[in-house]
Amino acid sequence: MERQKGREKLPSLYLLDGEEGPLKDEILGSLLKERLPPEHRELNLEVLDGRETGAEEILLRAATFPFLSPLRVIVVREADRLCSSDKERMVNYLREHSSPHVCFILLTKKIDRRGSFFRFLQEAGKVISCSASGPQEVGDWLQGWAKREGKRLTPAAIQALYEWAGDDLNLLSGELEKMILLVGERKEIGVEDVLAWGAERTHHIFEVMENLGYGKIEEVLRGIRSLLEYGEEPLSILGMISRHFRLLSRVKEMASQGKSSAEMGRRLKIPTRYLQSLLFHASSVSSQSLERVFQDLLRADLHLKSERRLGTFALEKLIVSLGRRES
Repeated sequence: MERQKGREKLPSLYLLDGEEGPLKDEILGSLLKERLPPEHRELNLEVLDGRETGAEEILLRAATFPFLSPLRVIVVREADRLCSSDKERMVNYLREHSSPHVCFILLTKKIDRRGSFFRFLQEAGKVISCSASGPQEVGDWLQGWAKREGKRLTPAAIQALYEWAGDDLNLLSGELEKMILLVGERKEIGVEDVLAWGAERTHHIFEVMENLGYGKIEEVLRGIRSLLEYGEEPLSILGMISRHFRLLSRVKEMASQGKSSAEMGRRLKIPTRYLQSLLFHASSVSSQSLERVFQDLLRADLHLKSERRLGTFALEKLIVSLGRRES
């Protein structure tokens, strides 16, 4: 009886806020492991999408009593995409109905922290930030990932990874997975392993993006050919180029608001070296030109998806057209 009394009551409402990625997946996995054992999930776990499901459907699922389990878990992805009336309905329901038999886990990408929806979630539940920023947090996350795989990263290896990929956990997790395979049975991953595979490839990626920022079209074309030789898919390379121009658009917007380069780097979570090339690029391209670039990117995407065998040609044609637009 005393042990039960001293046990901490677990929240029945969680908010996981941050971009989709490995850290968010880890946190969600840990919560599910803690709240609902795998053998109970088939009949007691609902995963819904706020872009497609309204409050009525979400609350209807929540009203179903758990089957052969003490708890039912409702996961709502993209919960910040619910319309205003649905958010209000969710808040009213959660305020009036506190059931020990249902747990809500709401996932958002970038919730408005000034709004009433967030304020209620903060008061009534547990808010968990799903982002890592700065060398210390990213280093701890990398070391934790390696430890779960029975490996250890040296401080120099962590520093090398962070210098190349910054706070981009998706990119870092992909490179770390490859290095874990590369070292085989060896327990320690050193800076020489990072340079031999992960960062070398990452270096090619950022070099292409930097050269794109500085308008060095010939170097960009050579870099793309190198990436293709590394086995990178044309659509993946197009995704990198598209991301560059999305970042460029954000840099122009922040520059117009008077943001410092340090603040831009923190918000965009990119290495300083790459940010400098974006700032240079932003100073030489107009908003109207950017709109036409996004149209070019859409056409290239359609071309690649319909004619995969022409991947190299389509990419080179895109880069040349981008160069002409800015010359």
